[in-house]
Amino acid sequence: MPEDSSFGRLINHSVVGGVNLRFRIVTINNTPVMIFTSTRDIEEGEELYYDYGREYNADILKDNHWLMYDMSRPEDKKRAQDGH
Repeated sequence: MPEDSSFGRLINHSVVGGVNLRFRIVTINNTPVMIFTSTRDIEEGEELYYDYGREYNADILKDNHWLMYDMSRPEDKKRAQDGH
C-alpha cells in the first residue's frame, strides 16, 4: 500500500508513561477535526507517541501484536519487532 500524506501515520503507539502527545476534537468550519498537542517539550528527531487505547478486538490484536507494548520503551519495542 502506498504511503499517504497524512501526518497521523507518523505517530506511534505507547501507553500512558511513554506518551508525548494527546488529542482533542475541535470544530473547524462545522467539521470535527482531531488535533494532537504535546504533553511536554519534544526534542528534534524524537519519535511521537500516543496511546491508541485498549479497545481493540481480538482479531486486531492478533494481527497487530505490537499494540500490546509500550513502543517508547526499548525493551518493549524489541519484543514487538521480534514478534513476541
